[in-house]
Amino acid sequence: MNPTPVSSQTFRAIDVIRKKRDGVELSRSEIESLVNGYTLGEIPDYQVSAWLMAVVLRGMTRPSLLWPQQRASQFP
Repeated sequence: MNPTPVSSQTFRAIDVIRKKRDGVELSRSEIESLVNGYTLGEIPDYQVSAWLMAVVLRGMTRPSLLWPQQRASQFP
């Protein structure tokens, strides 16, 4: 299963980084768009690094941590 390309008109990594930095819970689609954009090479390393630092400082909610495990279990 290939990741869906991220549309730059509807998704901006900086907005997700700011939300996480400010302690706002991210939606599943925001996290998914960030991950998909990164794996497709559409989002640079430094932006994902900034998001990961925000995650380290602010943490993630339980649902945000569980959905990647649920998705990974779909693959053989």
